[in-house]
Amino acid sequence: MPQTGERNGCAQVIAGQPMNCFGAQIGALRLGTPQFATDQTYVGLVRVRPHDRVLIGNTGGATLIVALDGGATRSGESGKTSSLRAGDFVWLDKGKAGEAFLNASTTEVRFVCFGLAPADGASRSRK
Repeated sequence: MPQTGERNGCAQVIAGQPMNCFGAQIGALRLGTPQFATDQTYVGLVRVRPHDRVLIGNTGGATLIVALDGGATRSGESGKTSSLRAGDFVWLDKGKAGEAFLNASTTEVRFVCFGLAPADGASRSRK
């Protein structure tokens, strides 16, 4: 899908454009610190300290969560706990509740989160 309204977040993704780092977190999105956004997509970075738990997702649109580091665990829909390795991902369909992740390691764990705007055309973007 074509993207419109491209803008940097707290990372310089588009050269020559200013960064728009509007705080450490966008709490309503639950997708972490903004890295890049369009009117249709949001990319955030979630950092989880050792032994902390975080809720990711529940944005109204579909969400893709990719583990950048190993050491986190999650409880699947069946209630079974599974460990995530670097590169593992979790897909949350539109309307699905957020997912809880526990950093079971002694080092920081990071996730990159891709939030997709709801198909009804509603935008979550912040300009």
